[in-house]
Amino acid sequence: MTDERIKIEKPWGYEVILHQNPFYVIKHIYVLKGHRLSKQYHRLKYESWIMPDGTLKHIKPMEIHRLEATDKDLSVIEISSPHLDDLVRLEDDYDRVYSEIKR
Repeated sequence: MTDERIKIEKPWGYEVILHQNPFYVIKHIYVLKGHRLSKQYHRLKYESWIMPDGTLKHIKPMEIHRLEATDKDLSVIEISSPHLDDLVRLEDDYDRVYSEIKR
């Protein structure tokens, strides 16, 4: 378990891990205007996003999703299950390779 904040630079902005334990992870995701995350899904990971307007978006395993900042920077809080390496990229603007669960 850690409350140490870990900032991870990304080509679309950054994410900060605010809290992590064996049960869940809380992140701040910051997407720069005109950028977007890869189109992706997770095999095991559940995510919930708190959007800037206060609404919640729940993402289940195998659900294809993507965050995009169109006309201004986007700041989202993500609460997820702890499967941080569970990622399958379908499309990526930054030529990052397909990746998936590391076992």
